[in-house]
Amino acid sequence: MIYLGEPDAGLQEIYRNLLTRWPSRPFRDGQLLYQELQREAPRLLVLNLLLPGMDPFLMVRLLKFDSRFAQMPILCLTPYAEPGLPDRLHRLGARGWLTPESESHLLVEAVGTLLGEDQADPARSELPGLATRMTPSMRLRALKVH
Repeated sequence: MIYLGEPDAGLQEIYRNLLTRWPSRPFRDGQLLYQELQREAPRLLVLNLLLPGMDPFLMVRLLKFDSRFAQMPILCLTPYAEPGLPDRLHRLGARGWLTPESESHLLVEAVGTLLGEDQADPARSELPGLATRMTPSMRLRALKVH
């Protein structure tokens, strides 16, 4: 199961249509998402950093300090392009980030990689396609399958 923390219902539908290979459950409120995470750990969390109800940066940090979620990959979605954001997200525990306007196949590629479904091809484990199509500040260098 993939949890999608996305406040926009239209984007939720787009993401769910893109990720039909995997079951997903959308959430429009951070507090409700965090409460559900306490009941069930998904295989992956895709989290929009604009999700209301709970500070998403705090959520990522809390999840990574909880042993139940320490290995759960988190992919952040954010329109922010501030310097240092990729490093900050990586330090908090996220495996990478994309912008909402990123090409749709990048989301599918990132999810597949984070779920370990692309490990058969070692060249894809660091998402070279993402790295070459995005600016250096947006590169998902933290996105590695451990």
